[in-house]
Amino acid sequence: DSADAAATGPAHALYFGGYETSKRLLSYDGSGRQERPLAHFVSGWAANLSGAIVWTPMDVVKQRIQAKVGANTVVATAKDIMRQQGIRGFFKGFLIGQATWGPFTGLYFLGYESLKTLIGRVLDRDRNHIPLPAALMAGVVAGAAAASITTPLDFVKTRYQVFRDSGSSARAVYRAIVSSSEGGLRQFFRGTTARMMWIGPNCGITIAAYEAFKRLYHAAAEPTVEKD
Repeated sequence: DSADAAATGPAHALYFGGYETSKRLLSYDGSGRQERPLAHFVSGWAANLSGAIVWTPMDVVKQRIQAKVGANTVVATAKDIMRQQGIRGFFKGFLIGQATWGPFTGLYFLGYESLKTLIGRVLDRDRNHIPLPAALMAGVVAGAAAASITTPLDFVKTRYQVFRDSGSSARAVYRAIVSSSEGGLRQFFRGTTARMMWIGPNCGITIAAYEAFKRLYHAAAEPTVEKD
């Protein structure tokens, strides 16, 4: 819809900009070539934090429109939120979102960068120049794996939002989550397969497109050598 469309470009720019900037700052020598796994995890979380600056407000606006609360356009809804709640109104759910998607993104980039290194060694190529289909598959695998691992966090986030929206106190929400015994620990992994099938391909396509863009950008930025 229009809210998602408006958020996609700026959000992804902040997302990947945050990742690359953090990765450079956390690298051994500042070149970005000698990177630690922890740097990839932290940089992934930084990417999510950066993108959420745009994604969270747009998600709030979208939810208001879908729930038919007030205005039915992006601009009018944004004005209503600003008038009624101020800037804070646009960041409802920001912290719980970070608690879920922060670890996911950290694990995702940790897995993706590790797979890039592995593929580069197998193909005897620079890890930053592996074939785009390989980058796509690495993104799918890393995204699906991270989605599987963080499914319990998504379960808790969903329960929290449902109970909070019903007016329950934070303590009541906590007790409901902890005391819920239906299915035992398995309940925290409900929907894992669907989550993997949705997130994995999405990650693969996004990262392959980003890698392609980076290569085009670097190729265009390289100085041309004039021949006599």
